[in-house]
Amino acid sequence: MRKLFLLYAVFACGCSSLPFFDSSVGPKSQYSLEQATLLSPNEPSWYLMQNEIHSLVFSKKFTDKAQSTVISAAMYPAGAHKTSRAFLEFVADQRVKQDDKARFKVLSVNNEYVTFKELPCLKYQSLSEDHKDKGISSSDFEYFQTSGYICRYPLEYIAFQFEISHRSKEKEIPANLLKIAQDFFQNIRLVEPTIKRLKTIP
Repeated sequence: MRKLFLLYAVFACGCSSLPFFDSSVGPKSQYSLEQATLLSPNEPSWYLMQNEIHSLVFSKKFTDKAQSTVISAAMYPAGAHKTSRAFLEFVADQRVKQDDKARFKVLSVNNEYVTFKELPCLKYQSLSEDHKDKGISSSDFEYFQTSGYICRYPLEYIAFQFEISHRSKEKEIPANLLKIAQDFFQNIRLVEPTIKRLKTIP
């Protein structure tokens, strides 16, 4: 089961191990991800970190090296489930199990079951202390925040996740970055065959 959530685990670490591509991306450039189209963040100073059929990752460049932000989207298998609610409950449970407890001290988690883009989704927010390799009892850490959605894609066993993650000395994601992320989420478009299949899923 851990293999099913390998891709999720990468995003949970804020993609810090992924290499930067050489060039920045223009605001609202179009990309494809399986049966969806997405637009890059609508401001300059964003870089493309990963662009594959199942994953798309952007990172913002800051002058403050202690601060990093990633906006990402990914699809990965999450197993077959009889209903959308069972699927989302499974995903929520796996998020807890996949936490790296030797690195992250979870301070708060907020989960909500919602409908977004006509998809059944788990909407989540989290705040953790990221101690990296220093140990969970270390006083040297950064705050790591995530905010996003994990939705049941119209192939019943596929999870569609899109989120913003932010690492800094502050406990909250800056409002301007949250706005950029919300625009990124809102600009996601599912292709027509995907929309039609939504009507067949319990």
